[in-house]
Amino acid sequence: MNKKSYSQILDHVAGHQMAANTNLAPRILAQIQKGKSAKMNPRLKIFAATIVALLVIGLVLINVPVVRAAIQSWFGYVPGIGLVSEGQIRVLAEPVSVTQEGVTLTVEQVWAASDRTLIQVSVEGWPWGALAADPPTNGCLDSASLRLPDRELTITQPQSTFGWATGYELKSMYPAIPPTVDEVTFVIPCLILASPGEAPGGWEFSLRLVPAPADTVFPVIEISTPVVITPTVAPQAQTNPTLTTDGVSLVLDRAVQMDDGYLIYATLHYENSGLGSIDIPLDPATFHLLDASGREVVYELDWEATNDILATFVPGQTAFAIKTAPIQIPGPLTLVLTSLSASLATDASFTFDPGLDPQPGETWDLGLDLDVGNRHSLRVARVTYDLTDGVQAYLRFDMESETGVMYASLFDKAHPLTGTAGGGGGSFSIGPFTCDLYYNEPLPKGPLTVTVTSISAQFPGHWEAAWTPPPNTNPVDPSTVRLSHA
Repeated sequence: MNKKSYSQILDHVAGHQMAANTNLAPRILAQIQKGKSAKMNPRLKIFAATIVALLVIGLVLINVPVVRAAIQSWFGYVPGIGLVSEGQIRVLAEPVSVTQEGVTLTVEQVWAASDRTLIQVSVEGWPWGALAADPPTNGCLDSASLRLPDRELTITQPQSTFGWATGYELKSMYPAIPPTVDEVTFVIPCLILASPGEAPGGWEFSLRLVPAPADTVFPVIEISTPVVITPTVAPQAQTNPTLTTDGVSLVLDRAVQMDDGYLIYATLHYENSGLGSIDIPLDPATFHLLDASGREVVYELDWEATNDILATFVPGQTAFAIKTAPIQIPGPLTLVLTSLSASLATDASFTFDPGLDPQPGETWDLGLDLDVGNRHSLRVARVTYDLTDGVQAYLRFDMESETGVMYASLFDKAHPLTGTAGGGGGSFSIGPFTCDLYYNEPLPKGPLTVTVTSISAQFPGHWEAAWTPPPNTNPVDPSTVRLSHA
């Protein structure tokens, strides 16, 4: 099975259902803005809108205190489900498949912990031709549920999705299944985005849970080794006296010894920095892991583990997890960060006049330079007016910066918007980017005042944190752990 990333899925779906320039995501993206737009390809396609919608549903239903990650003492780590508190882990006895009208749904794995349940489902033979004509408005977004003898459990947090040419795979989170219940029914009402009556529905699966094998749970090491924090290097003089990176620190929280390396959890703290948010460090040129000899250790960001801890968001903190290659020599491991990407709140604005009778596809070269504060500036190079589906109006702003601004969030306070979107040219590089405003009406007439609500910029500096792995860590045997009941 050749699985694909989100962007590959989007292009595949779009090739079957829509014109290359169609953008359906902005109506949903606006609902999850947190002071900063996501950096993404401006030509988002139908499947992105679907997944974002599911994420919104999941976030609304989450029933976990936001400070749980900060105070929880974790018992172990289970690949697929993440950090777990004390309790026995159960798994699916065997995969269960059901086929209808050439479409096969398979419940591949279930991880049932004392505080949550994660289910992995694959869909093969997904009928792209059954997509709703105006998704996600008319397409199915009904989530699956778990039917217990006395009640029904509904989804709390969609986790992740992979797709391929003929199907997709979805992992979703549910509340805990009581330890006395070993058999449940998994109900999927319909396929994602399918038009009513155009694709098979009413799927039901009988699932049987059994104790997890002994090697399922890996022990968690709470890190208490002192963290080495060195002073940051100010990138430039700031006009805002409350804005500083001196208050940013890198802390190692815990580690998990896996069969082929370590899973290390870390947090960037910026509670007292004046920054709006800090991005997860992704650039290997600025984020390094060194062994005791000072040599680079290969690592990768573990999105599955990162998503697990991001569900318990704490203001002023950016938490993430990395997976290391096997450590060849004993001694301390040191994380070093030499630059970070952060967002800053702004209140700059500019006026753009599309005229009394603008036409779709029309472009205006502005060449407007804008001071956005904190010694940063933006150039609004041009504006393009177009329609997403022949009806909805949007403006695309092509922007660039000579002061290191990587992205900006725009807003029109005077007119209703259905969403915003945009993106840059590369993953880590500073360069031209776009910002889109989608209007809940035909394009308003007369001059429009556009506000820059926030910017993202790079801040060079030096942050590091060190931890020495113990000589040996033995796996936890889940069969030796029992749940305690009040």
